[in-house]
Amino acid sequence: MLAVLVAAGLLAVPAGPAAADCVAPAGRAASWSGRDVRCAVPALPAVPVPAERPDGRIAMTPTPGEVSAEPRPDGEMPWRSPVYGALVLLLFALLGAHRLVTRSEPALAAESRAAPTGQRSAVSHVEDTDTVGVTGPGGDGFLRAVLVELVTRGGGQVVLGRAELDRLFGGRLERGVLAALAPRLRVRDRLADVVEYLELELLLEGEDLHWFVAPGTDADAVRPLLASGRLRALVLGPWERTRHIDGQGILDGQLVPTLTSAEAAERLHLYTLTL
Repeated sequence: MLAVLVAAGLLAVPAGPAAADCVAPAGRAASWSGRDVRCAVPALPAVPVPAERPDGRIAMTPTPGEVSAEPRPDGEMPWRSPVYGALVLLLFALLGAHRLVTRSEPALAAESRAAPTGQRSAVSHVEDTDTVGVTGPGGDGFLRAVLVELVTRGGGQVVLGRAELDRLFGGRLERGVLAALAPRLRVRDRLADVVEYLELELLLEGEDLHWFVAPGTDADAVRPLLASGRLRALVLGPWERTRHIDGQGILDGQLVPTLTSAEAAERLHLYTLTL
């Protein structure tokens, strides 16, 4: 390595004057070691010459090949040309294309399924009744949208059992998210525990209650509580009054908001970051 550095240093040293550039005095032999040899001095680069402008100011005239930063006769600076503007626009276009390509699939899916401007919220389709059953291929997606709206926009407690939570979210809600949502989202392990909690809340006459329930074979056990008219219940399945949502998210000829389990879980997770 040292030898390489030494060699590089030697190569970097300017070469001595060529023999053709050296002239010996008359009558003497040219000697490289003598002091009588006169060598021609290489020509120095041209120096900018001061020039007087029409306005009386002094400006340095650039040598040939030198780029001048002085304004053009029309007053336009060199970097203010249309070429520079086109390059800036091209840069922004490339950045926008990169951002679009690298976006995550859940974000794109959520945007593609976003409700058009003026579309009614999911809750507005079920707020005209105390208890309603929801069926159809798009039923669970619609219920997820309702649940997310109730939790993130306030307006009472959302109560459901572990079975209903697993059905709607498929285990995508982490324990930390559930703990952060606890004031607005209450989850109980068994149906009996949910009924007991709701009865206690009704006695306390606290905030509004929204119950997501799949009675199944326990319909008789939940019917008295649902018939009380003191809470709103969304039944995962048919009930005395039922709304059917098809696979395209259509309810009574109208498109309603729907969410996949991943989309709903992501929105609740993002909401916890604002608490």
